[in-house]
Amino acid sequence: MVYNTSYPAANFYSKLGLNAMQERGRMQEGMVADIIIFNPETIIEHTSFKTGEQGLPTSGIPYVNVKGKVVVDDSIVDLKIKPGQPIRSSNEAGRKPQNHHERRRNL
Repeated sequence: MVYNTSYPAANFYSKLGLNAMQERGRMQEGMVADIIIFNPETIIEHTSFKTGEQGLPTSGIPYVNVKGKVVVDDSIVDLKIKPGQPIRSSNEAGRKPQNHHERRRNL
């Protein structure tokens, strides 16, 4: 299941220059992995486009592990733990202008 869902995307973005994606997309020692354990028959979606009901969490996902830290244990979310990290392009800090307007401004 892991190969079919996350590895192709991680591989694709890695080839586009997101070097952080090279250590994602597979469960392997030393790699970054978010693991969700669930039974697809018990998941209940509660979100809706109705005002006041957006952002309601899905139920039926008893365990979530992010970067080696348990953030959902027996369906209880630990809001104090924030192990995730943003994925940024390796050239984000020194990025080049994207179009001719930005290039002119920088001259």
